[in-house]
Amino acid sequence: MKQINLNEWEDISKVEEYRDDPFLPIFEITEESKNYVDIIDISQKGIKVKAKNFVGFIPLDENYLLVVSPKVAVEDFLYMLFRAQGKKAKLRDFDRVIKTGREKGMEYPNMFHFLLYVLLHELEKIRTQGFLKRSVPKIENRKSIKGKILVKETILKNHALGKKNEVWCSYYDLSKNIPENMAIKFTLSAVFKSDLIPNNAIPTFFDRYRDFASIALSHPKNFLDEVEDNLDQNKIPTTRQYYFDILNLCIFFITHSKLEYKSGKEVKLKAFVIDMNDIFEEYVRRALIDELPEEIRIKKKKERLFDNKENKVDPDYRFLKNGEVVCVGDAKYKEAPATDDFYQLLAYLDVYDVKSGVLIYPQFEDSPEEEKFTQREKVIWIYRLNLAKLKEAEEKLSSFIAGVINEREIS
Repeated sequence: MKQINLNEWEDISKVEEYRDDPFLPIFEITEESKNYVDIIDISQKGIKVKAKNFVGFIPLDENYLLVVSPKVAVEDFLYMLFRAQGKKAKLRDFDRVIKTGREKGMEYPNMFHFLLYVLLHELEKIRTQGFLKRSVPKIENRKSIKGKILVKETILKNHALGKKNEVWCSYYDLSKNIPENMAIKFTLSAVFKSDLIPNNAIPTFFDRYRDFASIALSHPKNFLDEVEDNLDQNKIPTTRQYYFDILNLCIFFITHSKLEYKSGKEVKLKAFVIDMNDIFEEYVRRALIDELPEEIRIKKKKERLFDNKENKVDPDYRFLKNGEVVCVGDAKYKEAPATDDFYQLLAYLDVYDVKSGVLIYPQFEDSPEEEKFTQREKVIWIYRLNLAKLKEAEEKLSSFIAGVINEREIS
């Protein structure tokens, strides 16, 4: 399968090989891929494609694989990704991981391969510091007593059959066979069976998979909810805190991979797609929650749009002060604002009866950081977040939002 490497929103004519002839000999892309790529031209030679805001591996047909990378730097992408998942991430942590990889001569042709490297890097901590284990109930026929004797089972299954020297017992035992380790083994299995893993990483992945040989291989529905709850409720012991990073990566792979289940234990990884709009929206929310002044709260809630039960108004952010909505906002991961974004935000302003709203976009190239528009006594601000200076940008965004809410003039 031939790979075509693009950045977000880049069309195939930017690739040197296709500059003179940008048409691929494809006349029908796979159904799963139609939402993840734009077909910008069609000719007798085939189709001309353009990447959208989806990062990852997108199979176009049996012969061509589109590999889309984010426009932002690797460390900034990972920081946004982990912050969007609720992790208290620090940019210097990702700088360290990237530096370590490059010192070993590793380069990352795409984001998927880089994330695989990060996962392998984190799994080394299990090898050196140990597996997470929990006490699990166990029922066993034994020659020596352990825990509670199960009288009924012992009489029916042993004594009745002449097995006088054996006894059924119920007890708790420390086990590695728990949801957290199942999630890790499932992720390794899914990635290992795919065609997307770099050849030089296959031996290492196989070794890590063998480390989990005694762990049951289960379908995500059997463990995913419990793992996410344990992470949310901080149920990972202090001595095993490295599991947080590993499990966040595993959940990320499971969530964003397009998986085809053949049976309860077999899985085929068909594609790996990250919707950067979802990542950007949740990243901005987490940043605002952490950075806004205490008197300003942020919430998200669905309301009926103009009492029409078929339509729901759902702004990304509702900003509250003294318990009242004073501003609404939307985050859009786009190259440029669209007219529909303005009309959508105006509808939100009418529903919540507030004067000001904010549209938050990523900042690319020389676009202005702030813009102001007034319509029907409503004020719509555009704010562009500088993705090349994320920590500084988070602080500036929160100050900007606070200024809009407090009706200060933003210079």
